[in-house]
Amino acid sequence: IVGRQIGDLRGKRIVISAGGNKESIDSVRWISNRSSGKQGHAIAEAARDRGAIVTLVTCAPESAPKALERVVAVESHAQLRNALEQVVDSADAYIAAAAVADFTPTELIAGKMHRAAGQSATVTLRPTEDILANLPNRPGFVKVAFAAEAEGSAEANQAKALAKLARKGAAMIVLNDVLAPDAGFGKETNRITIIEANG
Repeated sequence: IVGRQIGDLRGKRIVISAGGNKESIDSVRWISNRSSGKQGHAIAEAARDRGAIVTLVTCAPESAPKALERVVAVESHAQLRNALEQVVDSADAYIAAAAVADFTPTELIAGKMHRAAGQSATVTLRPTEDILANLPNRPGFVKVAFAAEAEGSAEANQAKALAKLARKGAAMIVLNDVLAPDAGFGKETNRITIIEANG
């Protein structure tokens, strides 16, 4: 790869997360989101081609780019958190493109939850911890947050993204409207706004 010799990110260690978490309900079912991992994988490719040493932590390993330094396959929020704790200490930047689960079931049902005629089922969810916000800020370490919004005006979405940026202690946040016809989950194109910490 030419970027290893002349790229503007050569020698930089960048960790990127991608895809959507799967949070198990029972041994055969889970809750998840519509993230395909395409956005995070494209960022990993771009960083690789610019010479970075890339570690990709992904929930969609089957479509991970080639020639990365390391690919770590994960499924759940807990697995993502544990994997990141192992790799970010030596990184220059963490780009948090994964669609991380905000909630997880309070208990895992052993085996398969069966349907009973006329009876409803209830799954109780608890909030997960904010992985990015809990990663320590240290000199020279850049954190990039993402905000996938699905309602509201552009101005309202930007206000939500700015609040999220502050909560997470990131250097910048990437905002995209996941309901836009040419952007969002699983699309080949995207439409984003990048907001730096100074607004």
